Amino acid sequence: MEDMPVIDPKIVFAFHPFTRRYVGPFELAFERGDMDPLEPGRWLIPGSCLEVEPPEPGPGQYVAEEAGAWVLRDIPVEPDPPQPEPPTVEQRIALLLRHVDAHLNAGAALRRYDSIITASLRAGYPGPFHDEGVVYATWMDATYARCYEILAQWEAGEIAEPTAAELLAMLPPLELPA
Repeated sequence: MEDMPVIDPKIVFAFHPFTRRYVGPFELAFERGDMDPLEPGRWLIPGSCLEVEPPEPGPGQYVAEEAGAWVLRDIPVEPDPPQPEPPTVEQRIALLLRHVDAHLNAGAALRRYDSIITASLRAGYPGPFHDEGVVYATWMDATYARCYEILAQWEAGEIAEPTAAELLAMLPPLELPA
């Protein structure tokens, strides 16, 4: 058996076939059959490799293959996402009113009503829940009247915009009969 020649492996530098970005060094080996069978001593260089070592990228750069040579490219910087538009006055008022609605519904839930509307409707009918319904209807009307008064003061610049907690604290309390 003929002795096989000792051939040092060859290092080539691989790039991704689609993105063309540098991937890393790749070792060609005689034992693996990376030599050209038609030209002894010549290596078969894979299609996505270059023999020239790539340059070292600087900060914010990457190495890519372009037309058979290495080039440095800037890493794309994603722009900051656009800041959302601040809510309009109407949107802020609607949010405050949702808090007021939830506050009123929570008061109605104290007597197991599903909403302030259901509790207030009892005022329109004679029966065991009539007096309680009057209390809820009166409280709802007084609450909304005070709420709209506060919101008008804010819109006129007479007071600072209230937070939901501040607005709820300025509203009339629910006074249920025992």
